[in-house]
Amino acid sequence: MVKLLLGNKGAGKTKKMIALANEHVATKKGDLVFINKNDKISFDLQHDVRLISMDEFPQIENSDEYVGFLYGLMSGNSDIETIYLDGTLRHANINLENVKDLLDRLDTLSKDMSVELVVTVSGEKEDLKDVDFSKFEVLE
Repeated sequence: MVKLLLGNKGAGKTKKMIALANEHVATKKGDLVFINKNDKISFDLQHDVRLISMDEFPQIENSDEYVGFLYGLMSGNSDIETIYLDGTLRHANINLENVKDLLDRLDTLSKDMSVELVVTVSGEKEDLKDVDFSKFEVLE
C-alpha cells in the first residue's frame, strides 16, 4: 500500500511523517526506513528508524535510478516493513509533471515487495491531475 501526504511546501508534511514513523516504532514487526534529502532530521527520529540521506547518493539522477535504488534497498533487507519517502520532489529530478509515473511504479513496488510506502508530495490533489487516487490512501 502506498500512502500519500500531500500539501504545499511548508504545510508540515515532514513533521507529520516523522510523527508517523516514531509512532510506528511501538507496533512495528519489521524494519522502518526513512528516506530524506539530507540527515538534518536524524535527532527527530527514534533510533529504531533507519535514516537514509539522498545527499549521500548524488549519482541517482532520475526516477529509473530512484526506483532501482528502492528495489535494491528491499532486496538487501527483506525485513523492511515500511519506507517513508520524504521530499520526493527533491529526489532524482522528480517533479509534478512526472510524479504520476513514479507513484504508479511505487504502487507496483509496494505490491511486489509487500512493503508499505508513505510518500510526501509537495502539491495538492488538484496539482496531480493525472494521478489515479483510487490506488492510494491519502493521509490527512
